[in-house]
Amino acid sequence: MVGLKGTSNKDGSLKSVGITCALCHSTVENSFSPGIGARLDGWLNRDLNVGTIISLAPDLSPVTGLLGVDEKALKQVLAGWEAGKFDALVFMDGKAIRPDGGSGATLIPPAFGLAGANLHPFTGWGSVTYWNAFVTNLVMHGKGTFYDPRLKDAAKYPVAAKAGFGEVRGSEDLITSKLAALQFYQLAIPTPVSPQGKF
Repeated sequence: MVGLKGTSNKDGSLKSVGITCALCHSTVENSFSPGIGARLDGWLNRDLNVGTIISLAPDLSPVTGLLGVDEKALKQVLAGWEAGKFDALVFMDGKAIRPDGGSGATLIPPAFGLAGANLHPFTGWGSVTYWNAFVTNLVMHGKGTFYDPRLKDAAKYPVAAKAGFGEVRGSEDLITSKLAALQFYQLAIPTPVSPQGKF
């Protein structure tokens, strides 16, 4: 599966599985059959149902503990996320529902067409490199360094402030040195041309 990376034991058995950016920001073009075809780098994965995947985890206590909710409430929120959507802010402010009562999940943004975009995605919080650091450290829980004093504001971002997301400094940083190359790669992904007659 695109976006999953396994690590093997010496005997060849699976030791662990991790995720890469491609899990959410890559898909296939279905040329052979649905879900099978050439890889489309940078495209949002509209088939990926992150809410369902999270809800199927055998132990949800890290998430319920972070958000301060029980498992039933968490699964209800996750069931409201549609395929191709994710709610990164719920892990910062704890607000799973919009003021109009709808889910706080938003479409996963594409990773192409980013040249010239200084403040993105929908929050306008920072540059491409900022968001790569945000996602790899706070969403994917990689081993790195992340600093954003806005997330120390307990009134606005109670979950992030309590979890210490405003300043993350792991024992080793496996992320920061890769951010420049990741940005370069993202800026090099060609923006697809709309099919003729569609727009």
